[in-house]
Amino acid sequence: MKRVKNYLGLLILMMAAFFIVENHLCKASEQVVINPSSSGEASNMYEGIQYTRARDIIVKINIDESELALYDDYFDICEVIPASSIDNVVAHENCSYYYTENGSNAFQISGRHDGEKVLNIYFYSSYENKAKSKTITKTIVLDTTGPLITLNGGEYIYIPLGESYEELGATCVDDSGYTGAECSVTIGEANIDMKKQGYQYIRYTAVDFLGNEENVLRKVLVEIEEEKSNSYLYWVGAGIGIAILAAFLFIHVWKNKEKQKNQSVL
Repeated sequence: MKRVKNYLGLLILMMAAFFIVENHLCKASEQVVINPSSSGEASNMYEGIQYTRARDIIVKINIDESELALYDDYFDICEVIPASSIDNVVAHENCSYYYTENGSNAFQISGRHDGEKVLNIYFYSSYENKAKSKTITKTIVLDTTGPLITLNGGEYIYIPLGESYEELGATCVDDSGYTGAECSVTIGEANIDMKKQGYQYIRYTAVDFLGNEENVLRKVLVEIEEEKSNSYLYWVGAGIGIAILAAFLFIHVWKNKEKQKNQSVL
């Protein structure tokens, strides 16, 4: 019975792990729709470039029924790998073939870092003879980096005690650097207590058009003014000095009285 329970527990853990992995893969993918009769379509398209923050690209080819006769049964999806002297790689293409009649085709690009990835989709009138009928080039930009936030006035702000806080705002720039890649900044509530000494924080959140998020904190220091601080220390020191002097005089006078008292007794 105990063994059965152990197997049952293991089965539940395996099912849970499968669900988590499957759910993660679904969230980590994005579909790119390409129409052979046009230059291509996609939800995050700017100036002919497709943006995505997904690592797994599902390339979906929409082929009209009337166009099927123009192509052979197969087509290729190829990722263009540029030459790299650092990695000792020569320029080449990584290709996978698919059936033309299949409207949805999963293709994962090999590059795992951000930046431009180029796909060539080749259609053939004769796949066996590699007689190309049409070529579609698609540029995909992998972007998983949040925007760059600049705080107006700097990261640290000093405010003397009793004065008011004035929000200076912030700006952001999408880190991909492409035209149309916009972002916006949201400023958290600036509940700065002017009577509370020490550091207080304001959160700034920027989100780009793909949903990549970045957060920074502004540190606001509310502190006693330097002049007041020096004056305070001066009076504290003076008070201590007066107290010590008074104690010394009291002891001196008391000792003299005791001495005179003892002499009178003699």
